[in-house]
Order: sequence, then structure tokens, then C-alpha cells
Amino acid sequence: MYTRRIKREFQKYTMFILDCDGVIWKSNEPIVSAIKALRILEKMGKNFVFLTNNSSLSRDTCSKKLARMGIKVPTTKIFTSSYSTAIYLKNKGIKKVFTIGEEGLLKELRRAGIITTYDSSTQAVVVGIDRDIDYWKIAHACRLLKENNTLFIVTNTDATIPTSYGEIPGAGSIVSCIITCSGRKPNVNIGKPSPLMFRQILKEYNVSSDEVLVIGDRLETDILGAVNAGLDSALVLTGVTRSYTPDSEDNVKPRYVLKSLMELFA
Repeated sequence: MYTRRIKREFQKYTMFILDCDGVIWKSNEPIVSAIKALRILEKMGKNFVFLTNNSSLSRDTCSKKLARMGIKVPTTKIFTSSYSTAIYLKNKGIKKVFTIGEEGLLKELRRAGIITTYDSSTQAVVVGIDRDIDYWKIAHACRLLKENNTLFIVTNTDATIPTSYGEIPGAGSIVSCIITCSGRKPNVNIGKPSPLMFRQILKEYNVSSDEVLVIGDRLETDILGAVNAGLDSALVLTGVTRSYTPDSEDNVKPRYVLKSLMELFA
């Protein structure tokens, strides 16, 4: 007989919004306790969606990565900053952009009917993680921002990303370089801690804020993003944050702290 049950304090939530890096996986390795917890939530019929700042992933790629770890979900349950960026641009009527980013971002832009171009008619400079970044990509982005007053859109401002090699530069490191060169700050940050992606999920699933619990491993992105969106949050200690002691001077506090996702259950 199946005997697992959700702890009383979590029973009020009808949707769980789960970060990926540091919560579900580390680099390409699944977090075993997280996969086990997701399978239990599936058996219980609980609703959950995945939300990642990683713009190198398209929704298709993220879905396949989850499938390899034993979690099969449709792309409608996945929100990447690449997808959310494409939707934002499409809704704003932006059709031509200069992009610093990887295939996941380029793929989502193409699907939204947005063209990547180098010419001066571009309407926005879009910046995400790019592990093939070079000097001239940065130089061209800065030129467009300085000379044409082009919109500056970033997928996220994460300074680092966790990998099996350790913490390596994230999209935010590239964004900081462009800010320094161009003298421009981004017009819009799509990713956490911006509330934009959370609001997309609430709208698409038609859920109220008091029904949602956000689970992440970073105070400065996942937890702050939840606070900015007016949502409850849980900090899980399986990723970047390995320990947490509440401090009265902390500006950002999770409602719950979990050693692993299995602590959702009694």
C-alpha cells in the first residue's frame, strides 16, 4: 500500500514551482532524493512545473533531460528563461534581435518568429549564457546599445552556474561586461529574481498566489523571485546553498527550509 503523505504545512499548495539546477539535478547528474520526491508527487496527482533561469535550454531539451532522469513531463510544464524571453519579445511585437546566447535561446526565438540579425535595424539586444562568447560579440552588442539606443533584454543575471567542475561564469557575468562597456543597464530582466516568469505561470495555469509554493536553492534568485511575485517559498539545501541559519537582518527569507525535497513528506 502507498503510505506517503504530504506534511500538513504543505497540503494547502496545489502547485509546486521547482527550480532545476541544484534542486532536480547538478549539471547532468540527477539529485536522487529529488527524483524520488517527484515520483511521489506524480503518484499523488499533485501539480508541479519546472522553472529555470538556464537560457541554454529550450523546453524540448529540458523535457528530454528530465525524461533521461525518469521524469516524463510535457513541455507545457516547463518554463525556461529562453522560452519566457521569446514570449515576452513576441508579445511586445519585437521581431529582429541581436542575440548572445546558445542554441536553446536561439531555438525558442525562432519558434516565436523572431529573427536574429547583426544589422543596425535590430530592435533589441538579447543576452543569455553563451559558452562560445567572443570579444566581437560583446563589442557589437555594446555598439548597438550605445549608438542605436536599442532595447537591452537579458534572460537572467545569474553570476555563476553550478556544474560538476564547480561554479562557473553565468549569463550575469556576460551581462556585467556589457553594462560596463555600454554604460547601459538592462531594460528588462526576464529571469529570477524578476517576478515575470512566475506571473507567466500563474496566468497560464490560472492559479492564485496563495496556492503556490516555489522551491529553489538560491536565496538571491529563487527565493527573492518568489518574494517579488508574492509567493511562498522553500529553500532546499541540495544545490548552491548548503546550509542556512535565519538572520534577523536578512532581507530575503524563505518560509521553509528543506534538507531535500523528501522533506515535503511525513
